[in-house]
Amino acid sequence: VLAPLFPATPPPWHNPSQSRCLPHQLPSSFSQSYLPLSIFLTALLSRSPIGLDCRQLRKEEAASPSAESTDPYPTRLHEATSASSAQEEQAVAASEAEDRSAAYRLRYLKTLVEAVPAAAAPASAVLPVTATWACTARNGRYSSTSPNLQATPRTLRTIFVPLTPRSRAPESQPTQPSTTRLFFIEADYHIAELLSLASLSLSRYRTSFLGRVIQEGRDPHAHTADLIWGKDGGGSEYGASERRSIAKAFNFGVAGGAGPASLAAWSGERVPIARADEVRTQLMTDIYPEIGVYVDDDPLRGLAVSMQTSVSQVWRVMGGGSARRGWRGRRSLARSVDRAVALVNSVASGSAFSAAGRPISYSDQATVWTWLARLNRNPALQPHIDACTGSPDFAALLLGQTVETPTGFTRQHASYTQARNTPFASLAAQAAAVSAVALTATGFTLVNFIHDAFLIVGQAPVPLGSNDGGSDDEAVAAWLARSPAVRRQVALARQVMSDTFGAVLGGAVPVHVSARVSARWGGAAVDM
Repeated sequence: VLAPLFPATPPPWHNPSQSRCLPHQLPSSFSQSYLPLSIFLTALLSRSPIGLDCRQLRKEEAASPSAESTDPYPTRLHEATSASSAQEEQAVAASEAEDRSAAYRLRYLKTLVEAVPAAAAPASAVLPVTATWACTARNGRYSSTSPNLQATPRTLRTIFVPLTPRSRAPESQPTQPSTTRLFFIEADYHIAELLSLASLSLSRYRTSFLGRVIQEGRDPHAHTADLIWGKDGGGSEYGASERRSIAKAFNFGVAGGAGPASLAAWSGERVPIARADEVRTQLMTDIYPEIGVYVDDDPLRGLAVSMQTSVSQVWRVMGGGSARRGWRGRRSLARSVDRAVALVNSVASGSAFSAAGRPISYSDQATVWTWLARLNRNPALQPHIDACTGSPDFAALLLGQTVETPTGFTRQHASYTQARNTPFASLAAQAAAVSAVALTATGFTLVNFIHDAFLIVGQAPVPLGSNDGGSDDEAVAAWLARSPAVRRQVALARQVMSDTFGAVLGGAVPVHVSARVSARWGGAAVDM
């Protein structure tokens, strides 16, 4: 299955010492071979059961609130209104979030019990659970249904345990009389999409500050947080972990074309919109300047193609001058190319607010419709422009772009943010899928695939007379960490994942895989 994806002789882009590592130079057979690989992977996952521990399920059901006591939309606004301090408001918000989490937990348990005949099973039973998998997302990610194993709440993951796989895990064959201990390997790429973004930047621009940070072994999210707030926090009210979490939202969001309002929302409202705008600019100009180039890479081309005109004509009309002078006379309306396109997108979508969350004045809306009327040569768009009526469908027609991924796939009618997100997100998704098949080809059993993380079933021989921890999850995890067979399997899984993912990216950046072992999913675990 994997052979057609890579040529027999490694091309120059596999050599990290080359000045240019081009992931888009993958062999032409990749896009043709990925479809059967995807079908194979979905069929494989759909036939790989995970165990449902009925005893643990009963405990979780008993610990969950009843449907009558759980309101998915709690009405506690009066408490927030009468709160005398920000701390009380935060407490109310946390309580509401907890109620919503409890409601989702209850719905998930109900759906799971309906999908699996667990109600009639004895408490000591371990039932096989298989989901239906499909590659349905337009960015190449995989999804599961009936039940949705990917969306299992973290607090409920302990109900799943490993089942005996169809084939033995690598190096699990016992050499002496023994029993077998099943366990989970939870392996994660950690920063998969940043790896693909760095590779893409090296491909397009021959340099990447993000790639340099990764090659030096530093955490990109912590690096971004340090440059924004300083290593000591610069007097910020947030701790190091919170600053890293905010920086993580910005690292992924800015590259995907998100505006200040979206970034502020993703930060959990911990960063005001004005500050989010400043951080976004700092990220694109000072910290990782290649991201600024990537976001602004031909943002007007899709607009010009949709209206059947030229990019230079778009510059002249919207800038009030020549293409080189650009946005002269309109700097108060759009100080940069990406903000101008975002403004057109907001008006064309029928929104009364800009990407920064500020109201769009009637004069600015009229200016946008005047621009479109002067530029358009596409009869299909003319009725919408004549009526000066925006809608999401019209925005998709107007700003929809055809995006080509480095692996040879195309995505049509992509919005501005989708066009920015698709190249590196799809590259990471496809690299992870190839790695999943490589793990299976090596002999591992994959039972869950959550974006960039794998849940793998391992087997380790337990010599007779040896204590493997029994039913104590913490004791089992400690025994797994000491087992040579477990360490070899984890090392092999990490190597396969790292090598395969890196091969799809072109060997441009080092790929780190974190792994942990446990007796049950989400239970007591040990990092390996």
